[in-house]
Amino acid sequence: RAFASSTDLSTLREQLRKGDHENYLCGNLLPSSAREAFFVLRAVNLELASVRDTTRGNAATAALRFGFWRATVDAAYDAAAGHGRGGGGGGGGG
Repeated sequence: RAFASSTDLSTLREQLRKGDHENYLCGNLLPSSAREAFFVLRAVNLELASVRDTTRGNAATAALRFGFWRATVDAAYDAAAGHGRGGGGGGGGG
């Protein structure tokens, strides 16, 4: 299953080559069936690791960025599972 277009994957690989060269090299040694997922996950990790540096101690901005990534990952898992977060059955209490 493709995670990204070939252009997007090339961009991710280039970002990883510049920002996390050791894992870039390791990723190239993986079987081709695992390589794309590895590069996507390492690129997300690189982005998350950069939050502290890019927000420069601004806790509110960091919280927003982490919140964005939490929602994005949750949505990806929900889509893969084939359902939304709506919850099931049982409405309010009263």
